[in-house]
Amino acid sequence: MSARRYLIVLLIVGAGLVPVLTGASCPPPSNVLFFPTQTNTQGTRTLTDCNPGFVCVSIVNQACVPCEVALYTQNGYDFCVVVNGVCTYQYPDPPQPSCCPVGLANPNGCVCQRAGANIGEMLLTRPEIFRAQNIHPIQGLQTQVLQPGAAVLERIQCGDVKTLGVAVGTVGNALTTPQFQEGPKYRERLAAPAVRLPGEVRCGGTIEFLVYDISRCADPVLSQFAISTSVSP
Repeated sequence: MSARRYLIVLLIVGAGLVPVLTGASCPPPSNVLFFPTQTNTQGTRTLTDCNPGFVCVSIVNQACVPCEVALYTQNGYDFCVVVNGVCTYQYPDPPQPSCCPVGLANPNGCVCQRAGANIGEMLLTRPEIFRAQNIHPIQGLQTQVLQPGAAVLERIQCGDVKTLGVAVGTVGNALTTPQFQEGPKYRERLAAPAVRLPGEVRCGGTIEFLVYDISRCADPVLSQFAISTSVSP
């Protein structure tokens, strides 16, 4: 085969490989590794918006060593589950006369539904959100290992998240012995009266969990992770 014909074949084969490799390496649109930030004319770094109807959760590793992260979410709902005539909530309020009928036969005592639990606006406390039942998969896995400088994004429909938090630890330890847990953080209130409180992420907005090293990378072997949080305007 002449050198010219060999070069043409090489170019054709190479052109055929490019889209195959690119397509295989691209993650699904809902799980894109990227930094959802932009820099304005004053040089200030700000978060960009998410898709309408969704909340974007960005987790970024700014530490000098790999870290493992876990995302926890809860949708703000909690309904009574009746077992053997006993009404049980996952996140009950203490018994109150207003929700405990007189003469109710309940060996476990009367439990009450928490405010907002029937409209997706229930707020969880810190111990409540960081339960195993609230782990939200990141790219299909319970945890993700982020190399230094890497970021991961999850898009969640606004109605599927009210309370959220992120745990970080050394590789293999984010779930069992996290070094830091950031949360609870909340999606803005959508039910009437709709309101967004300071620090809440709006529907259509982005919340970023930025992992950093408290020691400022003075000793990578002894890195101590922490998390700072910011939301898009």
